[in-house]
Amino acid sequence: MWKTILKAPVFTQDEIEDYTGKDPDDRFDKYLSDLNRFGKKLPLAFQSTDGNARAKFRLNEFDGKPYWDLNIFEIINEERGKGKGRIYLKEFVSDIRDLEKQLHSVTGNKNELEIWATQSWGSEGFWEKMIQEDIIQGQSVI
Repeated sequence: MWKTILKAPVFTQDEIEDYTGKDPDDRFDKYLSDLNRFGKKLPLAFQSTDGNARAKFRLNEFDGKPYWDLNIFEIINEERGKGKGRIYLKEFVSDIRDLEKQLHSVTGNKNELEIWATQSWGSEGFWEKMIQEDIIQGQSVI
């Protein structure tokens, strides 16, 4: 049942259609430069309030336990290395927690799911800091 509920869009259809036909944002690398790239997965793609960071979450499962898979997190090229990753990550985690609160009223489950950064090769140090600060709960380079 939870998989069906989580497929409900975070954005309205009108908001999704607003992205259609827009040119990719070259300030980002290839993975998040074009929100159209995710198609129907857009409801779990987030952009920071200032537009300078994007993230994509998906619901995943390991040993029967669901968790949030943060498999893409990106800051625009000009803003990288300025110590803003933590701020943006906290914003996206807050977005996911807000979504969970909406789901709690439907499912009755009040537990927050763990958040794991996956495909984190090359940035393991950053993610380890985020784990130590309990912003996320784990990482995987696989």
